[in-house]
Amino acid sequence: MNMAATPVALSFWEESPLAKIKREANSLEAIRGGGFVALMGMISFVAGIVMLVIAFREKKPVLFIPTILFGIPGLFLLLGRIGTKIDLQHQQVIRWHGLLIPMFRRTYSLDDFEYVGVTRASSDENNSSFVYPVFLRRKETVEEKARNEKLASALLHLRNLNFQIDRDYLSARRMAESIARMLGMELHDDSSGAMIIRSPGEFDETLRDRLKKRGVPEGLPQAPEKARVRVLTDGTSMTFEFPEPGFQAVHFLIMVMSLGFWVTAVGMAFFMKSSLTISGSGGILIGFFSLFGLLPFIFTFLVSRKFARTQEILTLTGDGDVILERRYMSSKSTTIPANELEELFTRPPDHQPVLGMNLSKIHARSDQATLEFGIGSSAEELDWLIAVIEYRVVTTG
Repeated sequence: MNMAATPVALSFWEESPLAKIKREANSLEAIRGGGFVALMGMISFVAGIVMLVIAFREKKPVLFIPTILFGIPGLFLLLGRIGTKIDLQHQQVIRWHGLLIPMFRRTYSLDDFEYVGVTRASSDENNSSFVYPVFLRRKETVEEKARNEKLASALLHLRNLNFQIDRDYLSARRMAESIARMLGMELHDDSSGAMIIRSPGEFDETLRDRLKKRGVPEGLPQAPEKARVRVLTDGTSMTFEFPEPGFQAVHFLIMVMSLGFWVTAVGMAFFMKSSLTISGSGGILIGFFSLFGLLPFIFTFLVSRKFARTQEILTLTGDGDVILERRYMSSKSTTIPANELEELFTRPPDHQPVLGMNLSKIHARSDQATLEFGIGSSAEELDWLIAVIEYRVVTTG
């Protein structure tokens, strides 16, 4: 196995809210926990403490039940950590669990693994949402090879050691590539529906180089009929203005459901106040549940509004560079030079299409930046945009 002498700098992990990196001379450790999960745990833990205080003040032992239901799970969410450590010096991968510090651990040998992978898996039975496991694939043993194909297929997932399970594909792909580069292993990525295999020497191969091997297209692709994307041409550059997605029916549905949660929380507070004859702490109880129940609606509204009112503007320069500008309250643009663009494909949605809306989008990536755009566009528009970008990238180099 071709091992690197020291870990490669994984700067993108430091920007991720899902993991904290600890780097040493011959080891790399990802510690997950904290962030949004810890925030939810803190809210639940505080709710348990509030109920505990009220239980003592009102001398109502029954209030110890919500204290246990809110406080104990909240404590585990607040302090729970999962760590995965790659130890090059001892050729090991260590997985541990605990409250802030390792309490339970298991050790694997690096020689038992053959490649790094990232895939896409459903997180529920209805395929309504997806996660992206980053894993080390264990080598097949002689006993496993001797088994019949049906049994081996059923046990295939047992050969994967998940390094991290992420809800964000971009974080998962970057993590997988960095680990594969560090360990000198191949990277297998089938999260887009088609298997993409990159050897360590191909991680930096650009899209332009791969397209030149296939041959230069004959001409600029034509836009599909009824395309909603507005195209502007200015000399050698092309600009594509995507319409704002607008509020979708699913947004209103989720906001109504979150308001229902608020009504339920307030109703529960009034019920507890009246049925338990709480006097002095009744106002505190109602106020706390009212605020706690309103948080999901506020969060849902802000997220929905940002989605509905964000406009995307894509520019292809005369040199083939890809510039994506997003406008929502302010403007922010990101550029990927044509000679650094490595991946370009249509990525399936993280959730099943809701009420007819196409949630697929175009994914463009380099080592320095990642762009995703075109959500809400038709499949024909996305295919056309990819063909146009590929044409511009290969014909301007």
